[in-house]
Amino acid sequence: MVEDSTLRSPGRRLTKQRRLILRILESRRDHPGALEILEEAKKVQPSISLGTVYRNLKVLAEQGVIKEISTLGEGSRFDAQPVPHSHLVCRRCGKVIDVPFDLSETLDAEVSKQTGYLSVSHALTFYGVCPDCATEAERKRGWATERDEKSEEG
Repeated sequence: MVEDSTLRSPGRRLTKQRRLILRILESRRDHPGALEILEEAKKVQPSISLGTVYRNLKVLAEQGVIKEISTLGEGSRFDAQPVPHSHLVCRRCGKVIDVPFDLSETLDAEVSKQTGYLSVSHALTFYGVCPDCATEAERKRGWATERDEKSEEG
């Protein structure tokens, strides 16, 4: 749980809406979008608006309390675990999951070594088709990149 002092921004009050949005995100592991957060928040605070949700998500992301994850045409998703980790996004349904292993330290160190940059960090997002969206034929065919699929068509 994030402490109240972390949630306060210079010149901004710590609102009950911001606390509620963060509590919702901390209770979920499915990387919800703003509309999903709004739906859940309305159960507790019926008068909360989508604009309020978006503004508070932006503040929380700027503070580094949450992480915003860009998806392909599905709008952003949000993660209450701001520690470095990678994500995997389904190209079809927009589902986001955490990658179950950590590439961070090795990759950051290698980039630093190769380039001479200091304090290297990254945000790594993989894209693919989740098991729920993959057709039986795709599952039988196995792994293929989007590039491989396009070259087969053309």
